[in-house]
Amino acid sequence: MTKIPWPQLNEFIYSCGSVWELYPFTEKIVTEIHRFCKYDQALVHFLDGNQNITDYHIVNMDERWNNAYMQYYSNVYPEKYGYLPASDVKEVKTTPVTRIYEWDRFPCKDLRQFL
Repeated sequence: MTKIPWPQLNEFIYSCGSVWELYPFTEKIVTEIHRFCKYDQALVHFLDGNQNITDYHIVNMDERWNNAYMQYYSNVYPEKYGYLPASDVKEVKTTPVTRIYEWDRFPCKDLRQFL
């Protein structure tokens, strides 16, 4: 069984929780989670309230792979995978999509299953 590094995990959560801006928060998580979860590449998509991708953050990946992915899915499923590559995108005036997750309905109730 793997021992959970609680002090380091608590420090990671505290340091990430102290960042209030969306982009720096995401960059901090993606950068620092490498201590607990090794990865070669990372890609984070930022969504607006209407579930459209408005920006992204890439780590160790050629940008052309993200562009190919977005081009494919925006052509095949334009209603679901809209792509709006602009820095000052305004949300469409519709009812925002809200998803509520009921965590007690998920099959895993013990974090140790993931370690």
